[in-house]
Amino acid sequence: MIGFLTHPHHRFTQVFDWLFRWFPEPPQVHYGDPAGLAEFLAKVDDGAFDGVCLFQLDACLPYLASQTKVIACPMYDASRNRPSSYFPKGDNVFYINMCRKLHQFISAHGGKSMYFQYAPNPATLPKVNWEAPLQAHFWEREPGDLDCRTAEVLARRLGCEILDFRQFQDKRLTFEPGKSSGQTAGPWKSYEENLKRISASQVFIAPRRFEGIGMAFLEAMGMGCVVVAENQATANEYILHGSTGLLYAGDEEKICLFPPVQKSELPGIGNNSRNHIFRLHELSAETSSLITTEIEKFLSGAKKSSARREPELRNLCFETRGSTASFSSCPAKSPYSIYRNRKLAHEAEQRKNPWFRLKESLIRPKRKIRRVLQKNSARLDHWAKKLL
Repeated sequence: MIGFLTHPHHRFTQVFDWLFRWFPEPPQVHYGDPAGLAEFLAKVDDGAFDGVCLFQLDACLPYLASQTKVIACPMYDASRNRPSSYFPKGDNVFYINMCRKLHQFISAHGGKSMYFQYAPNPATLPKVNWEAPLQAHFWEREPGDLDCRTAEVLARRLGCEILDFRQFQDKRLTFEPGKSSGQTAGPWKSYEENLKRISASQVFIAPRRFEGIGMAFLEAMGMGCVVVAENQATANEYILHGSTGLLYAGDEEKICLFPPVQKSELPGIGNNSRNHIFRLHELSAETSSLITTEIEKFLSGAKKSSARREPELRNLCFETRGSTASFSSCPAKSPYSIYRNRKLAHEAEQRKNPWFRLKESLIRPKRKIRRVLQKNSARLDHWAKKLL
């Protein structure tokens, strides 16, 4: 039996069932609220699972990898600040990354990883009506992400007549009365109702600076919306500026807007966006079959479990869970700091062994060469084409 652990918010959205095609049988689903996480970890400790799939909640990864086989789907927004030592390597962990940047990072540091570019099926989504007045949709998320003021600037830049927003923080929008249908966000409505609300707008302003997958903006692209997003992973892995969406450069202090875009160009961009998601959805079906094969091989291998359970790693599961905070600011006595210091001490002890130093002296140059080649692959391709 496979145990499946995901974010507690997915209890309402249920947007993870597309992963189940990878497994030989439907997994047992658990949610990462304190009670659900405690129940899940107890089952892991008892050896109830042949393996587990971790979808988000990356803080649980070090402990789970020490106890059972883990199919890990880490999220770039939560794990972008984590050092390579945080991600366990070896036969007990198989990574499936939905962000190319994170996939390259984990692979370069020795993790077994496959890249999967998720795309919803546009045929199952409502389609945008370009005959209606031009409207932008935005919902404010966490502090540090895009706020309503900036979303308003972007909407005006595109000539939108209405900004439909779900607001958490800023209530000082300047759209004229009757031109804004702003509402304070209430309880999460049904998945279908939220899709219907998004499809009422032709422009979708992506709320987050960094995304793990970006389910909301991908569904908006599949509807034929023009998605406006910051030029960061994973949005810039799906959006080609001016063709399948619009990208801008920004940070917390300023925002650099894209060049002016004519309103007449927007329907074409929206149509390109929908067609692009159609193509990616077809490709993802082929990639899924490869992942299914790799998972079967992975689960058929021997499960390695640590005889000595480390309470610090177990506590780490409860400490941060889906937090996107930088780990450099963790208190000295936090589970993460204890785990990091233990890893550093172990690595220092290994370096005293002359055989280990010899092995590292042979492997490290290969890693550096591989990293340089991966980083400059586009530039090398460009010069290769020129030479040919």
